[in-house]
Amino acid sequence: MSSAKTKLYATEAAQEIVDAAAQLHGAAGLVADSVPERLCRQIRSLRIYEGTSEVQRSSSRIRSTRNAQNASAD
Repeated sequence: MSSAKTKLYATEAAQEIVDAAAQLHGAAGLVADSVPERLCRQIRSLRIYEGTSEVQRSSSRIRSTRNAQNASAD
């Protein structure tokens, strides 16, 4: 599995988990200094640092296309 796919999967999974935690806590989950609120901020910054999901998907598509072209050329 490529690093782009791994990063995409990890950040998307983390986002789903954090969203579920915030919903479970309701309005209290968005209060400043609560654990779900802190996690929401952290996962958002992680997604930005690692590159947006769209960029990761694009990178994976480009790499897959190149691999397919190289395989057909052989």
